[in-house]
Amino acid sequence: MTMANFEEAVREWREASFPHGSALDVLDEVHADLVLYDTWVAESVLPYVDRGIWEPAVPDVLGALDELIRQVEKLRAEGTDDLDAACAYLAYAELLRAVYVAFVRERQRP
Repeated sequence: MTMANFEEAVREWREASFPHGSALDVLDEVHADLVLYDTWVAESVLPYVDRGIWEPAVPDVLGALDELIRQVEKLRAEGTDDLDAACAYLAYAELLRAVYVAFVRERQRP
């Protein structure tokens, strides 16, 4: 991925609205995880974007996001009562994943 693609992913993420919570407990737990993962991405990506400081998150960001995506896809397939929230969480998790993958690839650029 080129720097332009990285910057585009970051711009899209910064402009995205964070999804609202859900009245369903299972989806509200997903929302809480999404808040945490958003923080992990922000704490890694923003110092790099703003000051060139490379500090990837210690947790397995991509593994956590992949698991959350699988969980939300399962809830959607089972027919959750709050499909709008599930779709919003899935879209935001995929956006976070794209940003973090681009961030990691930035360090691998020659």
